[in-house]
Amino acid sequence: MKTQTTIRVEETNYRKAKEILGQRGMSYSQGIGVFNSMVVINKGLAF
Repeated sequence: MKTQTTIRVEETNYRKAKEILGQRGMSYSQGIGVFNSMVVINKGLAF
């Protein structure tokens, strides 16, 4: 099951991230999903 959420991010970073992810065939939403999965797998941030 998926959950819908709203986040606030800096507009410049959002646009840059969306462009970079798009170049890799991913939507911004998919990128956030990957980030969330990595937090769970690593039990925290990977850096």
